[in-house]
Amino acid sequence: AEVVNRHIQRSATLQAGTYIGGRDIPAGSYILTNIGTEGQDGIISLRSVNDPEKSYPSKLYEFIDAEDGFTVFVVIEEGDTLVLPCPYTITIHGGFVFEWQ
Repeated sequence: AEVVNRHIQRSATLQAGTYIGGRDIPAGSYILTNIGTEGQDGIISLRSVNDPEKSYPSKLYEFIDAEDGFTVFVVIEEGDTLVLPCPYTITIHGGFVFEWQ
């Protein structure tokens, strides 16, 4: 929680599974990057707590071929449901990120 509150950019690895915003992952802005391997294809989704149960998730719904690589910026709010088909690196996004080459 301290990392999120102070907008410090840190990364962690999430395994394939279902995560709830505010319970499993602190609410906030994140960059997700898949690190899956061959055969770990599937749908990544982020469902708002207000989405009707029988509709597609309003925040994110994308079929991912794990070998191709996939990076996405998401805002996870309290009660949102994030479903990952393979392992992902999750990076707290506290603002601008500059990369020097």
